Amino acid sequence: MNTLRQLRRSKNLSAIEVARAIQSDVGNVSRIERGKQHPTFRTAKKLAEFYGVTVGEIYNLLPLENALQSA
Repeated sequence: MNTLRQLRRSKNLSAIEVARAIQSDVGNVSRIERGKQHPTFRTAKKLAEFYGVTVGEIYNLLPLENALQSA
């Protein structure tokens, strides 16, 4: 898996379904997947729990642009 979006798609989920599951809005999920917004730790933790991965893996799946902005 290369990106958070690919992980979501591999599970045949829509961004809306993920947003509902983590109690967020679809805009936030979309911006995080596109690297336009860095997730808070709380959001990253919810995503990790939802997908069954670690928080570190969530951050590793973010687009490079996102990682560079937070450095």
